[in-house]
Formats: sequence, structure tokens, C-alpha cells
Amino acid sequence: MTAFAPVFQAVRDQVATVAASLAMPVVHDNAPEPAKAVTWARLTVQVDDTRQASMGAPVRFRSRGAAVLNISTRAEKGDATLLAACDALCTAFRGLSLSSPEIRFDSPTPTGATVVDGAWFTRTVRIPFIADTYQT
Repeated sequence: MTAFAPVFQAVRDQVATVAASLAMPVVHDNAPEPAKAVTWARLTVQVDDTRQASMGAPVRFRSRGAAVLNISTRAEKGDATLLAACDALCTAFRGLSLSSPEIRFDSPTPTGATVVDGAWFTRTVRIPFIADTYQT
């Protein structure tokens, strides 16, 4: 069986690094939203599919998944701030690869429309990835 925890952590760490460079707090899963009126993101990491990619020792498994970021900004700032944050995240992840574990990020995409939720504008950015893990 493949180990997903190192993949999930590497993706979370990379998102945190990129978001920190944009001064964008990131919360995970069901954590509460930041109290300040800032642009922020909620991160969920998912694996959609895993297949055996090689035979012999070690056996390589290839997983496809995505980092899904729901990016929010105060509604009174308008969606230009939100779209700029989406663009910055997409640009930062385009063509990015990590070596340990082996992860290659595919082209990120803002999905759907801007959603107004009370005082927040929210938009989803999906950052697909392919991760190779090994089993001896």
C-alpha cells in the first residue's frame, strides 16, 4: 500500500510556502476562518486515483489528486482582489515539481464562479498533481 501522508504533507507545505509569500493565511479542513479582514484560503488535499506504475522492487504507485483552495476576501474589496490572489496562486504552481516525495503539479485552474457568502467573496482554485510513491 502507498503512503499518502507524506504526499499530503508535502502539498500542504508547498501551499503554505506560496501563500506566505502572498501574505495569505491558510486554514486546513474545518479550522475556523481568520478573524481579520484579509484574503485567506481554506485548503483540502485529495487523492482521486492511484495505480501501480511499475513492477519489481521497489513498486512505484502513481496517484492523481488535487490541492483545492477556497480563497476568500472581504466582499467590500470587490472580486478584483480575489481574482488577483487566484492568479498569483496559479502562477506560483504552474510547472512546479517537488523531489521528495516526487510530486508534479499540473496547470492550476480557478473553477466555477465567484460566490458571495455573507461578508465574503469566495472562489475555488484546483491545483492538480501527480505523485509517485514507492513500496519495497
